[in-house]
Amino acid sequence: MAGVVLFGGTGLARLGPRPEPTPAAPPPRLTADFLIPPPPAGGQAAGGSAATLTSEFMAGTVVYSVVFVESAGGAGNCAPADAQTENWSASRRNAVLNEIAQGLSFWTSLSERPNPLNYVLDDQGVQPTSCEPIGRPGHGADSAERLWAPDVLTAMGFPATSADYHTAARSFIDSRRTEFSADWGFLIFVIDSLNDPNGTFADGSFAYSYLNGPFTVMTYDNASWGISRMNVVMAHETGHIFGALDEYIGSGCSTSDSWGYLNAANTSCNSNGDRSDVSIMGSATEQLNANVDVSASARNAVGWRNPALEFGHTIVDVVRTSTVSVTPYTPDPTSSTMPAFSGSAANVPFPPEGPRVLSGTPRGTAAAVSISKVAGAEWTVAGRPFTSAGVSIAGADESAETASFTFGPETPLAAGTYSFSTRMVNNFGSRSAIASDTLTILDSAPTMTATPAPVLTPTPAGTAVPAGTAEPTHTSTPVPTPAPPGLDSDGDGCSDEQELGDDERIGGRRDPNNPYDFYDVNGDGVITITGDVLAVAAAFGPSTSPEYDPALDRSPPPSSLDEPDPSKREPWDLGPPDGAISIAIDLLAMLRQYGHSCA
Repeated sequence: MAGVVLFGGTGLARLGPRPEPTPAAPPPRLTADFLIPPPPAGGQAAGGSAATLTSEFMAGTVVYSVVFVESAGGAGNCAPADAQTENWSASRRNAVLNEIAQGLSFWTSLSERPNPLNYVLDDQGVQPTSCEPIGRPGHGADSAERLWAPDVLTAMGFPATSADYHTAARSFIDSRRTEFSADWGFLIFVIDSLNDPNGTFADGSFAYSYLNGPFTVMTYDNASWGISRMNVVMAHETGHIFGALDEYIGSGCSTSDSWGYLNAANTSCNSNGDRSDVSIMGSATEQLNANVDVSASARNAVGWRNPALEFGHTIVDVVRTSTVSVTPYTPDPTSSTMPAFSGSAANVPFPPEGPRVLSGTPRGTAAAVSISKVAGAEWTVAGRPFTSAGVSIAGADESAETASFTFGPETPLAAGTYSFSTRMVNNFGSRSAIASDTLTILDSAPTMTATPAPVLTPTPAGTAVPAGTAEPTHTSTPVPTPAPPGLDSDGDGCSDEQELGDDERIGGRRDPNNPYDFYDVNGDGVITITGDVLAVAAAFGPSTSPEYDPALDRSPPPSSLDEPDPSKREPWDLGPPDGAISIAIDLLAMLRQYGHSCA
């Protein structure tokens, strides 16, 4: 089935009484229900590439792939094949999907969580194995997982053996993450137990997860919890998927244990820890309480540490990733009254902490990773309120961790010295630190300076010129011949008279013989956003790109090595096409001429 977003944002109803008949109270668990996964192939215990980091902290969009494991006989790791005692029905599968959705909505309904937090269903339907898993041990040294899980993953198109099925599971999850444009993902293997007398595996286990993935395993009945309370079991197991530890006494927890991307200490362990909270990671009594929440230590473990309301968004440590830099404007001082600055926005992973510790054994530190995207930028000048007006971000579709952008005033500024500042905003609403540049804007009004005419002093009449002295010759300073009105030698839309002027805003400070220094691509005599900037932006790419048009392409101004005279190295002293239309050369050059007019 195609996946659909079942819930997100504020989520569905919190966990609580169910409409179905309530089963008997479940007995206390006598062991932890999490496992430590083997390290990714070729990686360290806490390392791995981005493709193998499937659920490091709880934020963003998560795709969860539900697999209904079915004993089907035939060839496989159980040889000879186990006798079939369980068979899934469509109605019971739908009940499972509903319970899982309710369990995940518990997390999306909590306060002080990052936003967005969405879970997206990927129903993988019934998948075969040669084993009947419910009749075999669940997890532990003699677990049958190493038999049926490779069967199932192989049937799903990801060949696996008993030695590498965790790697195959990670590869499957990464493929679904790509398919659904999600940030994280995990598998949920559901084992049919309808006909089993106690709804547990042969070793008494019924639900468990690997810390930070790649998967969860649950039986249909979940022992005496029953199908009507699978939602509670799912909510608990999801905590493990994102790094939260068990807090109930039977798990053997300790306040000295620590886990998660931020290496959170398990201070809410019910053995000598804080027992005042009512936590989904705690005892069965806590999990079934109508006011169940998540303990402070479990919140820290899943990445929700230091929540703070910033600009209307709840920001937690793992999404505090925004950084920004601004390129100093040149020339400084400038006569441009509408300077266009360029900046770079990025998301740098919040540093993971460690080493994590379980039962006194160090377990390494998580790998640094970020799921934040560039969502926008804001700027200010002279202490005015920050604004996004006048900001243009290249490829701003909330899909890039880095981006280039430009910003600047949309109306002319008076002469003076200004401090221009900018900051980046990521898709979680987290703002970066501020980057600034100081720029002096000159009074660019053209001035006329009169050249005094030479004063000629005639020789008085009758005055003899001494012998050997030449008769004085009267000379005058040559006056340049002005360009004929209307002459446009280079055909760029600015007359020679305008290009020889002092005001770049009306075509001045340009070369009358350079057809590339007035970047007016639509020929209307004015450089505008709609007529020129967007046309160049639409043609980004190399000359092999179908959108490329050499008429829109320029090469950069000469460097100081090529041209020592700074008056011939203005930002608009561009050259002929260089075979590619880029942000750094073409778009920024055009934005520096934005508003210039020869009309």
